[in-house]
Amino acid sequence: MQEMATQKNGNRQLLFAAAILFSLCCCVPDAVWAAKQQKQQQKLRFGENGELKIVQVADMHYADGKSTPCLDVFPSQMATCSDLNTTAFVQRIIRAENPHLIVFTGTLHLLLLVLLWF
Repeated sequence: MQEMATQKNGNRQLLFAAAILFSLCCCVPDAVWAAKQQKQQQKLRFGENGELKIVQVADMHYADGKSTPCLDVFPSQMATCSDLNTTAFVQRIIRAENPHLIVFTGTLHLLLLVLLWF
């Protein structure tokens, strides 16, 4: 029994190490590419009127869509509130603002799930 627990912990440690290695492998090419881009020093170009419109969408805590209830809403809103409300809101913002760039920021939940697994 203890041997199985030891093997399970070993597998988890191996999975954790693989997740870290994968993350590092994803970052290194970006860093090399960024260093090359700095040498070229291209100018940032804006629209015809000289403006650059950016929409930032931060900390989107999506789960599984319609079956995920909202947090921090009134009891009367719970029946119709889900992740789909957030998606519809973001779509309305994008259509209304017509941005040049949309930036999604927030926590890396996948990495957090891997860390919580251990």
